[in-house]
Amino acid sequence: ASLAITRREVAADLNASLRAVSGLSDGGLIVTPGLAYAPTGNVQMSLDIVLLFGPESAEYKLAPIERAFQARLKYSF
Repeated sequence: ASLAITRREVAADLNASLRAVSGLSDGGLIVTPGLAYAPTGNVQMSLDIVLLFGPESAEYKLAPIERAFQARLKYSF
């Protein structure tokens, strides 16, 4: 099961998002809140926090990792 919520223009050129994916068979859960900043029309910088929950045997659980950061830079031309 998955859920995604996005709030555009939280502030000028700033978007917020929250994504969650759950493994219904094993109880694993990934939650990724994130922010995206677009200073110009063709550049976007994003930062997500990856939070992992569930039993050690869950598909989405990468023991001993419980959290991580993911940064992206997108340039369109």
